[in-house]
Amino acid sequence: MDRNDGNGFVFLIIHTEPNTPAPAPLPGTSVVWKYKAIYRYHDEQVGEWSDVLSVVVGDNKHGCSECQTSSHGDHSTLARWR
Repeated sequence: MDRNDGNGFVFLIIHTEPNTPAPAPLPGTSVVWKYKAIYRYHDEQVGEWSDVLSVVVGDNKHGCSECQTSSHGDHSTLARWR
């Protein structure tokens, strides 16, 4: 996970269940968090890293046209994707 805080990608969690909430509080202002994943088998990394998924988290005052025109939910909900 890259919280766009200057630390780059840092370990987030090894988890096998979907919809795992981020273990960090959401920021008060809009920021882009980035996620990537790799498959594990018997506690060993297997394959290649996934493409990076970028998600806007924080308030919804950032002008996202999807937030204003669709029912995709707020970005704090989308931030639960891993």
